[in-house]
Amino acid sequence: MNVKKIFAIWLIGSVLSIGTATAQSYLATKTLLDSVKVNKLHGTAEALLKVEQTDNFKVELDANVELIYAFTKHKLRFAGNVAYNTTDIYDNGNKGFFYLGGDFFQFNIDKDKREKTKQFFSVFATYQYDYCRDLHDRAMLGTSITWQPLREHPNMFVEPSVGLMAGMQYWRVIKQPTNLDLYNNYLPTILGNDEDVQKVKTYVGADPAGYRMQWDARLMASVHFGGEWDRIALNIHAMIAQPLWPQFNEDPSMDALLAKIDKYRLDKKLIPEEVIMTDEAARHQKYDFEGCMNPKALPLITAKIGLNIRIWKKLSAVTRFEFLWDGGQVPAYSTHLTYCFTQGLSYSW
Repeated sequence: MNVKKIFAIWLIGSVLSIGTATAQSYLATKTLLDSVKVNKLHGTAEALLKVEQTDNFKVELDANVELIYAFTKHKLRFAGNVAYNTTDIYDNGNKGFFYLGGDFFQFNIDKDKREKTKQFFSVFATYQYDYCRDLHDRAMLGTSITWQPLREHPNMFVEPSVGLMAGMQYWRVIKQPTNLDLYNNYLPTILGNDEDVQKVKTYVGADPAGYRMQWDARLMASVHFGGEWDRIALNIHAMIAQPLWPQFNEDPSMDALLAKIDKYRLDKKLIPEEVIMTDEAARHQKYDFEGCMNPKALPLITAKIGLNIRIWKKLSAVTRFEFLWDGGQVPAYSTHLTYCFTQGLSYSW
């Protein structure tokens, strides 16, 4: 394929840069995965730039890296992504994702042959933060089994997998400063006794900074597709992770105590009058403690599409589209859907 045509394909993606992002992916192309050598470190690194105009002008720098170390039957893999918002002085746009895992019995490699197995199993640990969605920390441990139905195909591979992961997540559930001040300092005045104060604080579960720690366990299913043709490599990864229980359980017996707090805020005009008059749903979501938590056990869905076009030896131009929908996150007010296009360069070794 003509180099000018290849560059034109990549350039078309660059005019589409929109949205906000998440990041979690498999960066390695089929060529890299098929060429891994025993006791050698292989890797891919990416640098990407996103300029975005939404409510504010934003310039975001993304860095991705994936490292693979192979043995005769197994491999270790590390993947990391960091996104830094250079124009947000409050770090609200910064996010990161890190993966460390082992894939066992994935292939057989020796001097004379290289073959993939029908299936392999993985054990992994992940860590994530996403200040844009008020996720301070999420740490998970998991295991999965993956099948390789196209293990002998010269140009493509497909890897469906299922698994289980569990861990903790730490979300900000009280965001409004007046709410946080009331939660930390005025509940004894409003409720009148320490027993009711403790009931409310146990129910909401927030620390003095407004964050709530929550244990989480999820069943997950994913599929990873990769293909290469001449200078072009395509990677697609999609995952759904279904929580085994809701992140917050509503308790009708708390309604009377929460009504006292609500009345106090109305009397003290801590809730803007226009919100009280025009949008009761917004009042409950933004100004009530209970409205900041999500009682639904909805799934996390992610998808990532990567197009790599080799421009010189091990250097490629890369276009990525990333999508995340998290319906079961703890704070109901936070953004459920994020997506973006990004452009950059990728180097593999």
